[in-house]
Amino acid sequence: MKIHYDSQGLNIELSNVFPKDEALAIKEFTLIGESTTKDDMDYHIILVVTNNTFTDNAIQYKLISTNTDDNGEVAPSITELKGIPTGENKEVFLGNATFKSPADNAIHTYNLEFYFPRSDVPEYILVNELLEF
Repeated sequence: MKIHYDSQGLNIELSNVFPKDEALAIKEFTLIGESTTKDDMDYHIILVVTNNTFTDNAIQYKLISTNTDDNGEVAPSITELKGIPTGENKEVFLGNATFKSPADNAIHTYNLEFYFPRSDVPEYILVNELLEF
């Protein structure tokens, strides 16, 4: 199995952001399954939050899943915004998926969208916070 990240690479860093309705950032990643065995390839998607100094759930996410080659099952899309916890070295479980074997470079594509929705917390309090993945 191979993982390909968009042109910005593996990591994501958000800082000096302001609340808005549109996504702050979108991280695209693709998993490529290749196997000639009879065993299916299961995998888990986990977002590792290195450091989040925003208030709990201030930064939220959606996961859009595409089974590009119709092989196996992608992790289910998360279409309702979900919050990211405050703190260091947190793990956010995003889902389980499977490539059915045999797989000849089957593709599962994911878009992880990050949002900073407007809230009752004054913007100036949160502007200089940091989120790293």
